Amino acid sequence: DYRGMVSTDYMTNYIGSSAQLAVFPDPALGMEFVHFAIVPERVSVDYFEDRDQYFCNVTLSVSLRRNDEIILQYSKDLPVYIPPGELENVLAHGLSIEDSFPVVPGRHRLIVLVQNSVQKEFCLYEQDIRVPANSDQVQIYGPFHGPGFQDYARDLHIPFKVGSKKLLQDPRSTFTRRDDFCVRTLLGNVSEELWRTARLEVRISGLRENDPSLKSFSQNLRHQPFGSVLNFEAAFPAEELTPDYYTTRVSVKGADGQAISMQEGHFIVSPEAEIPHPMANAKGFRFSDRFLFVYMLASQHEKLGDPARAEARYAEGFHLRPEYE
Repeated sequence: DYRGMVSTDYMTNYIGSSAQLAVFPDPALGMEFVHFAIVPERVSVDYFEDRDQYFCNVTLSVSLRRNDEIILQYSKDLPVYIPPGELENVLAHGLSIEDSFPVVPGRHRLIVLVQNSVQKEFCLYEQDIRVPANSDQVQIYGPFHGPGFQDYARDLHIPFKVGSKKLLQDPRSTFTRRDDFCVRTLLGNVSEELWRTARLEVRISGLRENDPSLKSFSQNLRHQPFGSVLNFEAAFPAEELTPDYYTTRVSVKGADGQAISMQEGHFIVSPEAEIPHPMANAKGFRFSDRFLFVYMLASQHEKLGDPARAEARYAEGFHLRPEYE
């Protein structure tokens, strides 16, 4: 029910959408983040004659709730400008409206409102999320699938990026044999003992009864430098998989070969020759401004009635940028 969330001039212009949600830690920033991508079924554009370009004005409104308490709320403008020669391509592929924010552990309700001032259109996305707390148990994040990786500067935070690589998003999780198939998994709460003795195994299996495609690979955790958060990535041509429904099973196995933890994800390889994937629209955030993320966490702790953690985060933010007011 979106009454009360949008003004009356938007009320009759609801647009369906698909969405992708991911929660995982950023190893460089040492924080958990919520990442989301929302792809409207259609995007209306207008033409700006003075600049000879098409545009749409997207406004993103995000709130995070714990029961009836709003613990995070913000808005962000994400304007899109399109040269005339690229309009057909953008409309055919669609737009992926993406953002991310740091989050404290617990169970929350995420609400995202996407509004386009052109034709007064809007999308609404709501999802319950769980952010795991630190513990002695290894935590698997993912597996996450996408049609490619894109390189960025390491000191830039953008949605769905770890290290220098962003995993491109398509909420349909559908690939053709002309696509690249990319998968990412992160491990959290990694102890030195686990790092020395365990390995990560990834098994991709088709669900058809007769001659399903199978692909697997593994890596010892110690093949990466030690860290409490480890990132694993793989990519190969999707043509190595026959059209089918697939399961990706990720397991952490100890020295005895027994599974310590396991997670599954799903995707589709389509028999179609080509499926367009949406084009991302997001803003980057320099690590040098990480104090703003720290203050966002401090505010969440404060609203959840945790003054000790709130005070520690406020002090950390002040230390990072004392002149900020």
